[in-house]
Amino acid sequence: MAFGEVLKSLREERGATQDKLAQYLHVNRATIAGYEVKGKEPRYETLIKLADYIDISIDYLVTGEENRLGIQK
Repeated sequence: MAFGEVLKSLREERGATQDKLAQYLHVNRATIAGYEVKGKEPRYETLIKLADYIDISIDYLVTGEENRLGIQK
């Protein structure tokens, strides 16, 4: 699954709007839409904030896969 699809799915699961996420990241809503729809990718610092906001690992956020390396949590 592509990053944008994972982000949108997780954001919607948590009931957050693009506007709410944009406010948290201090960006505009179009930036979030760009991540979700246009294939744009965030900077590393933004990935950290996204993962923190959604409460998920960066690995899962980027790949959509859990325990990719077989590491048990």
